[in-house]
Amino acid sequence: MSLANSPAHAGDSKLAPPVRALRVNGVELHCVDTGTVAGEVGQTVILLHGGMGDLESWPHQVRTLSHWYRVIAYSRRHSHPNRNATARSADVATRATTSMNGINDDADDFLALQAALGAAPSHLVGTSYGALLALTIALRAPGRVASLVLAEPPLHRWAAAADAGKPLYDGFIDAVWHAAAESFELGLPRRAMQLLIDGMWGRPIFETWPDDRVAAVMRNASVMRQMTRAADPFPAFERAAVARMAVPTLLLQGEHTSALHRHVMNELGSVMCSARRVEIPFAGHSSANENPDAFNAAVVSFVGLPRQAEASAP
Repeated sequence: MSLANSPAHAGDSKLAPPVRALRVNGVELHCVDTGTVAGEVGQTVILLHGGMGDLESWPHQVRTLSHWYRVIAYSRRHSHPNRNATARSADVATRATTSMNGINDDADDFLALQAALGAAPSHLVGTSYGALLALTIALRAPGRVASLVLAEPPLHRWAAAADAGKPLYDGFIDAVWHAAAESFELGLPRRAMQLLIDGMWGRPIFETWPDDRVAAVMRNASVMRQMTRAADPFPAFERAAVARMAVPTLLLQGEHTSALHRHVMNELGSVMCSARRVEIPFAGHSSANENPDAFNAAVVSFVGLPRQAEASAP
């Protein structure tokens, strides 16, 4: 099977699937819902974007994976183009003291959306914060998850607890996270996003991005501003609970990911010892877009083809 020669990959000119807004769990969530086997139980892939992203972060995955699966991509409650009110200023400091508040809200939203779309169980594919959210969902509702694909979730608290990881974590928090928070407060969102992107990628990359990619992350700068205001920005996960989890899992990382993310993935791999691991060549923290062919091939190989696709595959 060759993804490069699949009709979905070849059809770059195919019209993008329609976006619709649903009201679930008291919030508006925009999503796309497309694919050739929509309705077959267990063959739905739901894409969970990173902190700076939204439902438009997955053009290569929606186009390619929808040839074999029902594919759903959605924007979390405060991401573009949703129009949900953010927490009142007076509430931010209180709610931000625990990062689990926000991720649990996002998990509630996901489970409500999944139910509204009749999409359970689903294969969850998440990158960065989206991978952290996918892990949260699997821990809370394993019966709603057919499998997990986790691309560099920021389990940075695990790094902070390790001798080798603590200097990486401390350096990231001081030079990237706190510096970005200060830039946001000074009214310099572009500078803040540059700090975050360069820090997460582990190298100066923001200024090399084309204007459309910069615009795509800037439209979600307010989400990152709220995250950097959290007193405890990264949720803590119990290693024992993760180790006990029986959901089939694929761990993905970019060949050129940062030292901090590489350390975290090694920690996660040691805990989820039965998980499959794949390194995406010629890619960093955003492997789904930096090397989409390799990313998609890893997902399809792990998830497996639906029965209809297997019968017709070359």
